[in-house]
Amino acid sequence: MGEQQAVFSTFQIEGSSYTNADSINNAATVTGTFRLNNGAIGGYVRVSNGVNATFNPPGSIQTSPTSISQAGAITGSYVNSTGLHGFLFNVTGTISSFDVPGNSQYQTQPIMINSAGTIAGTYGLLSGSNHGFVRTASGTITQFDPAGSMNTYVWGLNEEGAIVGSYVNAASETHSFLRYPSGSILSFDPPGVGSSQAMTINTAGTIAGIYATGSSATGNSQFHVFIRASNGTFTTFDVPGNVGITNVVINAAGIVAGSYLDDELESRGFVRTTDGVVTEFDPPNGINTQVAGIDDFGAISGVSVVGRVFSGFIRFPTGGESFQAGTFNVADAAQYYLDGGFSLYGDPTVRLWTLGAGNPNQHWQFSRVSGGFTLFNQGTGQYASDQSGILKEGSKRDIWTVTEVPDGYSIQNNRTGHFLTDPSVQDGAITLTGWGSVWQLFPPK
Repeated sequence: MGEQQAVFSTFQIEGSSYTNADSINNAATVTGTFRLNNGAIGGYVRVSNGVNATFNPPGSIQTSPTSISQAGAITGSYVNSTGLHGFLFNVTGTISSFDVPGNSQYQTQPIMINSAGTIAGTYGLLSGSNHGFVRTASGTITQFDPAGSMNTYVWGLNEEGAIVGSYVNAASETHSFLRYPSGSILSFDPPGVGSSQAMTINTAGTIAGIYATGSSATGNSQFHVFIRASNGTFTTFDVPGNVGITNVVINAAGIVAGSYLDDELESRGFVRTTDGVVTEFDPPNGINTQVAGIDDFGAISGVSVVGRVFSGFIRFPTGGESFQAGTFNVADAAQYYLDGGFSLYGDPTVRLWTLGAGNPNQHWQFSRVSGGFTLFNQGTGQYASDQSGILKEGSKRDIWTVTEVPDGYSIQNNRTGHFLTDPSVQDGAITLTGWGSVWQLFPPK
């Protein structure tokens, strides 16, 4: 694996001097903050085909999106004349605001949202102390702190509702915490370490965070990343040449990405694959790169200075960081999906069809085998194969290569070399040609 294998897409909101890709979901939809040349600060959402839309909660003078769910809901905070509030921009396009109860005293900062609509974040008292909160999809808010916390900071939330972050105790020591969906809280640090910050947690319950060794008083601190598996075992690693780790994120496959400061105090990105290989990166001609998000396919989002402009970026991976096995709906740019040929038509031909929510005939299991992936339809119990240039289902287990490209994925048959191609008509048989189409992959709805 090497940096030359990655493909970058950089972008700016029109009229913006600063665009940050704060969060990315598995549909390659990105949300973040932009700042116009006149100083106005707002939120935006960018879909996989590169179309941008900007938004602000009513009355906002500064909007800061922080997270987008797999379903496309966005949360973050905004400032109006009365203070700092949370917002939810739901999938129907409506924006609602909320505060932790006692909003005359509190400042509400949502950090993460999951597919269930659960939001976790930090709220601050005007007196200066900070605490954690979790908000259910119905709007119920629960406040929490680890035992002994004087200041609590929430950084991560997974699909199951587990929350991670850090807290500072009365001795000014910083420790990591894990709040289980049940509400119980575990305080922890890597073995032999007296201070740490848990930053992110994936669906499997694997946590990644940062810690330091040495003495800051003597200027010889060393900074490291830890990975804590759900069974409590730890793995640690270093980013070569770093003098500080500023952020880490983890995806469902266990790939960790983040930002670090080099010896010239410039920020750079890094990514670590599950086999332990660490790669440092910047977008082409980019400097001061800061990583903010990663999707389950390994695409990384953030901000970098490109041509003297703070630009959002997406880094599309290949090699050991590439597409991971899973079950997906497969759609074209017009949001037509691959169906299960047997069930709908009585023949093995796979066609494009509108999404049937929960329809297992549109749930394709991508299983890793030597050389690539098999495509198995969970509704029909059949495999996809290239049969004389037509995509059909049967017992034949063709092997496919799935490659992340700008705006989606290409899917190539290893046996024939042909690519999956969209015929651009609903109810049209999926063909295989030498050039192929770009496809979007979504978790089943």
